Amino acid sequence: MIKLLVIGDSISVDYRKYLQDYVGEDIKIFSKKGIEEAYKNLDLAVGANNGDSSTVLEYLEKLDKNDILEYDCCIFNCGLHDLKRDSKTLELQVSETLYEENLHKIIKLLQKNNIRMAFVTTTPSYRERYIDASFIRNIEDVIKYNEIAKKVMSQYGIKVLDLYRFTLSFGLPNDLLFRDHTHFADDVIKLQAAYISGWINAFMTD
Repeated sequence: MIKLLVIGDSISVDYRKYLQDYVGEDIKIFSKKGIEEAYKNLDLAVGANNGDSSTVLEYLEKLDKNDILEYDCCIFNCGLHDLKRDSKTLELQVSETLYEENLHKIIKLLQKNNIRMAFVTTTPSYRERYIDASFIRNIEDVIKYNEIAKKVMSQYGIKVLDLYRFTLSFGLPNDLLFRDHTHFADDVIKLQAAYISGWINAFMTD
């Protein structure tokens, strides 16, 4: 049995729930526990929602310290929480510099444990959808953080699953694409999961 770790923010919590049905029987998908807790408020890094790159790194370091970072492959994403801006100060939750540093550390930690990996880009998010919220997201930041991630992944030869471009390729208006400010309609999530699982099945047999 191939053990696959799926880790990331609330977008990964959404597509994770369909992946096991889409991949072969020889692949077992694992993720951080607490899916029900995460769905109580997907804006918070609680339960299965790992939040930003700092908390993803912290979680992986904890597994490594306890000698339980034992997976054959890992698909990870982070960025959506990193690029959150305080609605008043406009300060980023995680700076571009720290984001890049965290990605390097995550990769090296997974490599140390001989875990093959792929990175999933941050999906579209638009400032105008955040009304009376304590934070905002700008599409310009999404693009910028995705470019940072792609640059880092290219340095290690790591596959990038461009969920950002895949999601935009549907050509759907935002009211049909999203179910809230940043999370997607269920039909969209299923397509995202199918896209990712298609790569998983190909990757595991190469």
